[in-house]
Amino acid sequence: KIIKVWWGKAAAINILPNPAHEKIVINLSDPSSIQQMQLVNSSGQVLQQITAIRFVNEVNVSSLQAGIYYIRLIGKNGAVTKTFVKQ
Repeated sequence: KIIKVWWGKAAAINILPNPAHEKIVINLSDPSSIQQMQLVNSSGQVLQQITAIRFVNEVNVSSLQAGIYYIRLIGKNGAVTKTFVKQ
């Protein structure tokens, strides 16, 4: 069975700085479309969940080991994953 899905306009998502040392700042153009934000490691393990979503979101990453991590944004229309590097 084929179902038509409309995703609507994609929200702009920026993660700065990348690579990061102490913290990352996640800028969202439409925070109302995001229900949950997750910090995920390269093994897929959720390290932190953020439910208070704003236009500008600061996440402390100073305790993370150097490597590749992901920010997963779960919203009304599905999920988007963005990558950042922790040095």
